[in-house]
Amino acid sequence: MTDIDDEVYDEAAQWLELMSRHKLDSLTQRRFQKWLKQSIEHKKVFESMVDTWSAPELETGLKQQGRAKWQPVDSIFSKVPKQWLAITVPSVAMSAIFVFMLLNTIMSGQVEDSLNLQLRTQVAETRDVLLEDGTEINIAPQSNLRVNLSDTKRDINLIDGQAYFDVARDTERPFVVSVGNASVTALGTEFNIDKGAGITDVTVYEGIVEIRDAMTGLSRLVKAAEKVRIFAEDFAPVEQFQLAKRVDWRSGWVELDNDSLQFLIERLNRYRNTAIIIKHASLKELAVSGRFRLDDSKQVLAMLEEVYPITVTTKRGITEIDFR
Repeated sequence: MTDIDDEVYDEAAQWLELMSRHKLDSLTQRRFQKWLKQSIEHKKVFESMVDTWSAPELETGLKQQGRAKWQPVDSIFSKVPKQWLAITVPSVAMSAIFVFMLLNTIMSGQVEDSLNLQLRTQVAETRDVLLEDGTEINIAPQSNLRVNLSDTKRDINLIDGQAYFDVARDTERPFVVSVGNASVTALGTEFNIDKGAGITDVTVYEGIVEIRDAMTGLSRLVKAAEKVRIFAEDFAPVEQFQLAKRVDWRSGWVELDNDSLQFLIERLNRYRNTAIIIKHASLKELAVSGRFRLDDSKQVLAMLEEVYPITVTTKRGITEIDFR
């Protein structure tokens, strides 16, 4: 066994041990998916460990041991490094069940036949989609995308809403997201696009993307820990941010720095069955800052009413914002 094989086995064992302790949260599941997709060797080693855990010989051996700690039969585990084998019997049983469920979801259930695909989410609904090329898309509420994959290209049209893209690298097929008149092109990277009324925000978390305006021909490169706002006919200057402190919709929050009230309300409405209405056009441009919980608009509105010169009223199920 080579050093690299030992390293892969060790990484797979760490994932199995983590799963034996508790259910993975959504972020850790995405990291696990990314690790699996890095190479076919990762997938084969991990599956071999899962097969070993579920082997009848293992179950018999565990019953015979009758102890909290166990030492496996060499014939069963001859290809598995010893450092991962000191696991309690209950952990093995629970982990094997959970691993099978997770693998079925990751490797089969959520992989879309995505040559031509329409993806929509409803109010307060999110959706995670794994495309056949290995790209993962996290779709925010009230969003609409079209996917078109071929042998030469990977085209996505973000018609409305917001999505986070973890793009599988493929130098032969650039990954292009069209949003209005602009396009965002990547080879293998992670970025978020939020399309709103008249503006689109592109935030890059890993790698680099090229943004191009089809009408003007303007283009701009945006790197990891950078973001840019796209207007109808222009781009705002590229801004930097701290990755470790970045808050985005996947965490359930939105963080604003002198953005318009309309910008905030539009995002809150994605989580509401009835839209919040801003009564006056001039009030829509009121600058607001802070961190707001997307699925708790009642609390957000109460806080806004305390800080800004506005009043919020709700009558017959309709919520309106007006000047105080």
